[in-house]
Amino acid sequence: DEEFCKYEDKKIIKRKEQFVDGTILNTLYECADGVCDISKVPENVDDGDYLVDGIIYNRSGVKIEQLTESGIFAFKKSDPTDITYSNLLSSDDIGKLTSNDLGSVYLYDCVNGVCIRTPGFIKYGSTAALAECTNEKKCETLESVDCKEGTANGSINLTGTEMKLCVSESLSESTYNSIGTTMYETNSDKNIIGAKQTGNFLSGSKLIVCEDGECTSPDSAAGYYLNSNYEEITAGKKLISCTDANNCELIEPKNGYYINKDSTNSKRAILCDKNGCSETGDLTKENCNSDANKLVYSNGALKYCDDNNVKNIPGDSSTVNLYEVNGVKKSDINYPTDFIANPSTTEKMVIQVDQYSVTPYVDENNSFCIEDDVKKAKCEDGNTGFKCVDATESCTTFTVGACDLKDINENCNGYYVNASNELISCNGEECGEAINKIGYFKNGKAKTYIKCTTNGEKQQSITCEAITPESNCVNVGDLIKDESDNVKLCVDNIKENAITIFTNEDSKKYFIKASGLNSKDSIVSSQKHYIVNVAENEVLTETVTGN
Repeated sequence: DEEFCKYEDKKIIKRKEQFVDGTILNTLYECADGVCDISKVPENVDDGDYLVDGIIYNRSGVKIEQLTESGIFAFKKSDPTDITYSNLLSSDDIGKLTSNDLGSVYLYDCVNGVCIRTPGFIKYGSTAALAECTNEKKCETLESVDCKEGTANGSINLTGTEMKLCVSESLSESTYNSIGTTMYETNSDKNIIGAKQTGNFLSGSKLIVCEDGECTSPDSAAGYYLNSNYEEITAGKKLISCTDANNCELIEPKNGYYINKDSTNSKRAILCDKNGCSETGDLTKENCNSDANKLVYSNGALKYCDDNNVKNIPGDSSTVNLYEVNGVKKSDINYPTDFIANPSTTEKMVIQVDQYSVTPYVDENNSFCIEDDVKKAKCEDGNTGFKCVDATESCTTFTVGACDLKDINENCNGYYVNASNELISCNGEECGEAINKIGYFKNGKAKTYIKCTTNGEKQQSITCEAITPESNCVNVGDLIKDESDNVKLCVDNIKENAITIFTNEDSKKYFIKASGLNSKDSIVSSQKHYIVNVAENEVLTETVTGN
């Protein structure tokens, strides 16, 4: 069973020695000078599933597809002179076997279509009979053993057509049975019991890890592990979560990345999306340029890419980082496989990064705010708030304490500009009609300022807009903020002469030059003045006189 490799175009192509005319591999592969590719299948190859070099393939018509089956399977070598392939045996096929066929039957433990030969037991024949298969020799007939006091664990009993393991002096009804350092799996048709070569299992609250057929509980375990129990996987429990080797539980994972204490050494992680959970390839990357908002391995450790910025994974269970992701899909998000919108959007999602996972952040009941990459203890007015209720949908964002005039609530208190650029006043329950006033208005809750001006016509039209105070006086009537955050009204172009407004003192009146409050008279003779009434939340013009 020798192999050789040929280096060509930076690819290593492996070929078995038994590439001769008439064999199954010559029909599955097309070879030239030892370099082989999957090719067309001649008509003399039957449709079916084949094990070729430890991988399961399906041939259907002219199409060959690599399968991703997992479980314990039986294969039969139909051509004893060609050891390069075997046929997958169905339950019906196993029922037709005779004792003469046992020498060409082998059991395999398969994970995602990759198979390793394994020992075990098979119930075969039209009249049910038992056989034991080992890695060292062919399958051989086996007598049934009564399961009673003193019967060794792992003995096989055949009663009628039912084959069962003897465990603790009784017949086991379980699909998975741990006996010594062997984990046995019974297939779905209950006619094969085989030893698991690889995989992770939960026994009570203890993690069991199988490597090369040896199944033991590790001395230490923390993080997440792929579950290998197909019954639990079918029920949604795809991962095993551990705080240590003796404190583990099954979980239904959200989409995202999951790691454990050994992931840094392997440079790999578990990736879960809508298609299931599987181990990633090597995550080594030089930077985040092509992996924004994903997990990478860089500078000796796994890292999260916050856009193009590399972030460390928290080193303890008490730290949870949150990162905003922009331009995501509005719905049908499948993180981390398919989540960025094309073309880009204004939609956002939030990624949670803790010691052993990178997942979309979801809280169905509460909104939250982010500061310095962590969730704030309490949101404050003016913060950006997030409400993320579903990992497959973008988050709703809002300004904390802000009023939505389409949905009046307790946040709507004070002056606002409506969609028609009119000034309105709200009391937390309702908003009034448009207010026809010229001046400045303050909303203390929202910490915003509004300027309303007239066009100066006889049939005047007043237009309002939200403004941001400047830092220096340029024109009469400008609004500025000083170093102490006081808002002031400019009476000329000298900052020091500006008068403080929006205080809780009694209203005051000032006689000032004409200002930009009247857009027509924004540049006027210094002989024209306004009387302005300064109150806690407004600065109004009262009278215009000429001199």
